Amino acid sequence: MLCFAAAEIAQITNGRLLCGSEELMADNVVIDSRQASCGSLFAAFNGESADGHDFLESALVAGARIALISDTARLEELMALAQQRGAALILVADMLTALSDLARANRARLRIPVIGITGSSGKTSTKELLASALSQSLRVVATWANHNNELGVPLTILRAGEDTQALIVEMGMRAAGEIAHLAQLAAPTIGIITSIGLSHIETLGSPAAIAAAKAELLAALPTSGLAIYPDNTGFTPLLEAACAAQRTLMTGTGPAADYYLTDAATDAQGCVSAVIHTPGSKMRVALGIPGAHMMANALLVCAAAQELGLADGAIVRGLEAAHTVGLRLAWIEAPGRGVRILADAYNANPDSMAAALHTFAESAPTHPQGRRVVVLGDMLELGDTSADAHRAVLALAQELGLECLFVFGSQFCAVASPEVAYDDREALISALRSFLHPGDIVLVKGSRGMRMERVIEALQA
Repeated sequence: MLCFAAAEIAQITNGRLLCGSEELMADNVVIDSRQASCGSLFAAFNGESADGHDFLESALVAGARIALISDTARLEELMALAQQRGAALILVADMLTALSDLARANRARLRIPVIGITGSSGKTSTKELLASALSQSLRVVATWANHNNELGVPLTILRAGEDTQALIVEMGMRAAGEIAHLAQLAAPTIGIITSIGLSHIETLGSPAAIAAAKAELLAALPTSGLAIYPDNTGFTPLLEAACAAQRTLMTGTGPAADYYLTDAATDAQGCVSAVIHTPGSKMRVALGIPGAHMMANALLVCAAAQELGLADGAIVRGLEAAHTVGLRLAWIEAPGRGVRILADAYNANPDSMAAALHTFAESAPTHPQGRRVVVLGDMLELGDTSADAHRAVLALAQELGLECLFVFGSQFCAVASPEVAYDDREALISALRSFLHPGDIVLVKGSRGMRMERVIEALQA
């Protein structure tokens, strides 16, 4: 965060300075007292698992000199803590609104490129690839992990300070209007849509409504900005109509696109190498992340990185050095069982499920006698399309020759053969322990709500 004085913060957040000097300065914002340091602004956020007001003293002891609070029932107690440490205490009506207002003010003072990223799938992976590429030449601030919601986006913007040269903001959504709100805070100069699929169709109702919600990012771009998206979304006219920027770059699989691939090859780990064709150059890239769809994300990254002036060599180095976040198509070992697990348990929708199955089908077992074993959890929030979507996943697994199949959850149980379907996680784990033998490789994938990481942990134990 750029430096703000207590008086400025109070004005920006429509807050009331209860105690402390108006001239005290803060140059970073934290909502976790364990991250506070000298010069921090501590925002006492009341979350699902903890109330930040309970940790005000810890934050002040760690060096925070300004704090935002919203709990009017504890004013005397909180003021006494602040006065003991000579800190400024600011009362705000709503903490999330205050953080958003402060993020908006911080963004208004930044004179740097801001890249907004959204999409039904591939957001976080594209963000990680882009951050790795841009970091070869620029000082970059990017969304941490997948903190892409109404709290994560303001905190990301507030991490950008005087030395930041590029800001990457991932934007998630569950309903119409949410991307518009986040984009209004971030004021992106480049907008990337990674994909348009069926995620959240239960809430939004139709693929066209999903596309319109994603297009809110493009509508927030300045006329001098740049929009980047694939040519296979099925909604190009809608995106073009919504886009406020005068320039667009398209990625795809053939020369009709501005950025496209040739000479793609997959190794035994499912990682892809290919030649990326740009409007003025060609570069060979070998990704260290499994999945052919990752190379499609790399095309989006190349377009943004070249727009920001990075040399091809720096882009290649960054792409090849990138890694995934959390349980997203990452190989992990289960040494006690002698198997390897392709963990993709963070989330699932029809598109990402298909991508994971294709990647896994192209991966080789650890020795010739090894088998490919697929363990799938339900895809959630698909509404009336759910049964057909789950049937399609089963059909694709069969088409790809992935016959060692286990499925978990009520949606899969409704459409799969009873001998492979489990509605109890412990029964699934027990069956897998009996079935697996050394040399097997195992794909574990499902929606976040299915807690497929517990299956992974059990197999590693």
